Amino acid sequence: MISRAGPFCCLALPLALAAVEVEAQPTAQPDQEPDQAADAALDGAKRENELVVIPNPSYNPTFGAMLTLMGLYAYRPEGHTGKPWMFGAAAFATQNGTWGALAFHEARPGDDAWRIQAAAGYVDLRYDYYGTGDDSPLYDDPVELRQRIALGALAALKRFGDWSYVGPVVAWRGIRTTPDEPGPLDLEVRQSVLGLGIKTLYDSRDEQFSPTRGQKAELRLLEQAEIAKTVGGIEMEQESYERLEAVWNGYRLAAKSTVLAGRVSLQWVSDDTPFYDQPFLGRGADLRGYSGQYRDRTLGAVQGEVRQGLPYRFGLTAFAGVGAVAPSIAELATAELHPSLGGGVTYLVATANRINARFDAAWGDEGWTFYLSVGDAF
Repeated sequence: MISRAGPFCCLALPLALAAVEVEAQPTAQPDQEPDQAADAALDGAKRENELVVIPNPSYNPTFGAMLTLMGLYAYRPEGHTGKPWMFGAAAFATQNGTWGALAFHEARPGDDAWRIQAAAGYVDLRYDYYGTGDDSPLYDDPVELRQRIALGALAALKRFGDWSYVGPVVAWRGIRTTPDEPGPLDLEVRQSVLGLGIKTLYDSRDEQFSPTRGQKAELRLLEQAEIAKTVGGIEMEQESYERLEAVWNGYRLAAKSTVLAGRVSLQWVSDDTPFYDQPFLGRGADLRGYSGQYRDRTLGAVQGEVRQGLPYRFGLTAFAGVGAVAPSIAELATAELHPSLGGGVTYLVATANRINARFDAAWGDEGWTFYLSVGDAF
């Protein structure tokens, strides 16, 4: 299956549902012994508010030249001495006319007893749609699409025990899809989609942005229903579809300044899921080196990364992974595997809250892809 919709074609819902999680336990850095974590926790309560802003000029074969401006603010409200609250925003524009803006906020009242996450945004996307599956009729003759998406999402997670959180998720999107020219499929679609679901989170990491120990496991199930839909100007019967995501990240301090990180991801959507909500390699952290070329109803990916700290705030990374897409979970076992290899350089731009800027070069079987971003890849 091939689709070159690019990194933003399915960006809206994932960003809306994935507000940033901040550290949940005492902080130990790569140059600390394990018994120093308790002392680092006291330092964490005194951390300063910090603002990080990074411009990201880049090039993508789908969109052409691209400029993204990303900002992240870690702060503590007056009287709050626990884990920091977060606000982030990003705006981008590309050579082919694609543009958008998104923002999120995460509050942690009650000394992290709750995690209240909210996100909103608007994106105007222009890309080629190659269809879904290896035998797509659009494989050799893609359709140029314009897709405008307004979105909003809210999640309220309650802590149970030391590291576990459970809570509801609600998300809304208004979507308008328009082909540049009439094609073999009627892709003139207007939709309003409401999603309701539940999210469970286990988070024992010592840091949000530069973890050295612990685990993060997340399970999210979302039922999405069209509350309005027209195709070619004709009102259509509304449909519903489901999405399941299961992710595990693990971290181990292997040496004084060396961290080993691993990630396993499984995503599944039901039969009636529209193409823009189907999983694809290259979305988020799954998998670097791809920009939406491979998509289907099920995705599986495994990755490993070595992170080596260096003097003067610098660091080096090396990573490898493999992923596949297939029509069903059972068919993942025999699906074609797609590799991901690469490395990068990090620089600590926010010392108090341990936030890195990251540049990665990643190779996939479609060639090289380059990334400049805030925070580690996973």
